[in-house]
Amino acid sequence: MPIKRSFSRLTLMIAAALVAVYLVSTPAVRAEDAATIVITLKNDAFSPAEVKVTAGKPFVLKFVNQDAAAAEIEAKDFKIEKVVTGNGEIIARVAPQTPGRYLFVNEYKEETVKGFVVVE
Repeated sequence: MPIKRSFSRLTLMIAAALVAVYLVSTPAVRAEDAATIVITLKNDAFSPAEVKVTAGKPFVLKFVNQDAAAAEIEAKDFKIEKVVTGNGEIIARVAPQTPGRYLFVNEYKEETVKGFVVVE
């Protein structure tokens, strides 16, 4: 039995060391590295309706819902699908993107309430 217990401890120590090496070698996205863009939803319209970000850099989208009704923010290309309560806000961190024009909508009214992120 002591051999198995030692083996288990050794396995755990090796696993912890590997995790530590991975965390140190993986560059973390710090808050100051990512630009934050605030988009307001009011009277069933996004403002600004189009925002620009730099290609190849992470960014943060902050959606502020000033309407009383909840909204579901969806941006399929960024894998964002979040409900924001009435008079609430959400934050979505987005990985670096390639140049293009990307759609986001209030999924509850996606035919009329939409905006774009332009990556340049």
